[in-house]
Amino acid sequence: MSQTDAEIQTLPPIFDRGGFLSRCMGNQALAAKLVGVFLGTLPKEKHALESATATIDLDEVRRIAHRVQGTAKNICAVPLAEAAFLVENAAEQRDVASLHTHLETLNAQIEAILDELASGAKIS
Repeated sequence: MSQTDAEIQTLPPIFDRGGFLSRCMGNQALAAKLVGVFLGTLPKEKHALESATATIDLDEVRRIAHRVQGTAKNICAVPLAEAAFLVENAAEQRDVASLHTHLETLNAQIEAILDELASGAKIS
């Protein structure tokens, strides 16, 4: 299924810099520090998620996805938060088939936000 131009234009940004800076009350140093922490922890969370998925530890998958969702919401990365929610929900429901589908989306969103932030994540 392909998306129309209108649908693509209404998609939330990978990272809402303005919204995040607002959450940090305009403090650019704080925002930059939080982005740095996020860049350091997200790859670890991705690895932990892959390990938990490989061992089919659905409770751990749910916990990790919940953490990623919360962090993503805090830094205004809506698509990442939504993808993490779907993984968390599938793990909670013990729906392994959906879990694998949603994990693909989550991994794509993780890579997208990491690329976005690593490629000049100036907060302004």
